Amino acid sequence: MPKDKKFFLFLFLFLLSVGCHRYECCKVLRGAQIDFPVAPKEKVAQIEMPVKPVENITSEKMPQETEISKPRMIEEGNPFPSEIKPEEKKISMQLTLQSEPKGRLGSPHLVKASIVNQGKKIVETYQLKITLPDGLNFEDQPEKSIKVSDFSNLKPDETHTEEWKIVANREGKYTVKGELLHTGEVKHTNNLDLVFEPNAELSLILDGPLQVNLESQFEYNITVINKGQIALTGILVQHTLETGLIYITSTPEGSYQSDKSRISWKIGDLLPREQKVLKVKVTASKRGEVSCEARAKDEKNLARNSMKIKTEVVAAIALQIQLFDTNDPVEVGEKTIYVVEVSNQKNKEVSNIQIVNTIPAETSFVTAQVEGSNAVNYTVAGQRIQFDTIKMLAPKEKVTLKITVKVEQVGDLLNTVEVRSDEFEKPISKQEATKSFKK
Repeated sequence: MPKDKKFFLFLFLFLLSVGCHRYECCKVLRGAQIDFPVAPKEKVAQIEMPVKPVENITSEKMPQETEISKPRMIEEGNPFPSEIKPEEKKISMQLTLQSEPKGRLGSPHLVKASIVNQGKKIVETYQLKITLPDGLNFEDQPEKSIKVSDFSNLKPDETHTEEWKIVANREGKYTVKGELLHTGEVKHTNNLDLVFEPNAELSLILDGPLQVNLESQFEYNITVINKGQIALTGILVQHTLETGLIYITSTPEGSYQSDKSRISWKIGDLLPREQKVLKVKVTASKRGEVSCEARAKDEKNLARNSMKIKTEVVAAIALQIQLFDTNDPVEVGEKTIYVVEVSNQKNKEVSNIQIVNTIPAETSFVTAQVEGSNAVNYTVAGQRIQFDTIKMLAPKEKVTLKITVKVEQVGDLLNTVEVRSDEFEKPISKQEATKSFKK
């Protein structure tokens, strides 16, 4: 057989075998059925795959490509109707525990729980369960290690916050377990890791007079106490004087910075319950209110404290007032004399002294006499005797007033004298009681 005829015969047989193979495949596809996963109770979509029959296969004509139609759903629309969407029935909640990571042994430590409704429906009832490890207790229920709280009506996207305090009875690391439950089922958990260290506490007491005289010397006492559970090392104490106070000395001797009016001490270490006392001697250079402040801290900044107090500085008491009666008790109808002595005890002059004496209501005024100062007159208005101003009273000088009264009634008599001067912001008062009787 010629070579060209052999070639065409071979080509014909090859194409014939290919065509038959495709024909068998199309037959299989024609009766095939494809299953698609669908929601429960839904009809299964049928896929029709029309296949054109294979025509006579020749070298000039090849079978055409098979066209497969798109899958057609028997039932159109959303297979999950809105009234039965699973995500809308699902309960989704989140729990978060928050707190400072470190606490002090024996001191209440605040813990906060945040509960968020992440679902699309109201959570009518739910529970928060907190479990404490051995060594931790609830402050309000120290005998319990588990706290279960009931809550209700948490709206979508709403957050509920709960707080409580726990106390550690020994140092160490702890894990607090939180569980969020709905109808007995755990919906979310969250754990909180905490570290409790020994409590460090430094107490400071600053003590001093509430009122002092101008230019007088007085002391402030500073008491530093370690009230914690651990030793505190390298304790620094500082005492700052404000304007109007002048530093004299300190015990033990501290380091004084004149530009800052500050005294500093490095008192070393203090064991638990140990204390040290420091003293500062000062003088007041101006009248009015002055203040000072003390601070203390340890070198590791575990504990610190401060305290500030105020002191009122008044003019030096240069006048001494004496008041007494000559007859006591005194019979009704008889007389008694109230003697007022005003003396300057300082080395400076006292100026513009004003003296007012008020005799008892049960008496009547008879006369008054002034000794030790010239040309001092007086005026009487009812029970009140006003003496003229004494311009100046020299150091160690004394003025004596003698006021004679007649007793008119039985009773407890009370005579009052009031003295003022330029050196005093407030008057100095004295009183003398006298008993009267009737036979």
